[in-house]
Amino acid sequence: MKDTKEISPLKAIQLFHDYLNKNFDDVGDRFAEIALKMHYGEKEKRKIKGNTTNAEEELLREEGVQFIKIPLPKLDS
Repeated sequence: MKDTKEISPLKAIQLFHDYLNKNFDDVGDRFAEIALKMHYGEKEKRKIKGNTTNAEEELLREEGVQFIKIPLPKLDS
């Protein structure tokens, strides 16, 4: 049997949060705008994270932009 190290749920969330912060550009409220520009080749593709409204999410889906919505709790550092 494989030896696995267990971590707390809070630690797992912290590690995931750290990964996103290190590997994705935070574009804030401009997520939909930038994602669409990347989708249509107007901007170079890169890993981004940010916020969208429900209407923006629907537009992204209609345009065929692939994205995943991950609600993250705010962590006090």
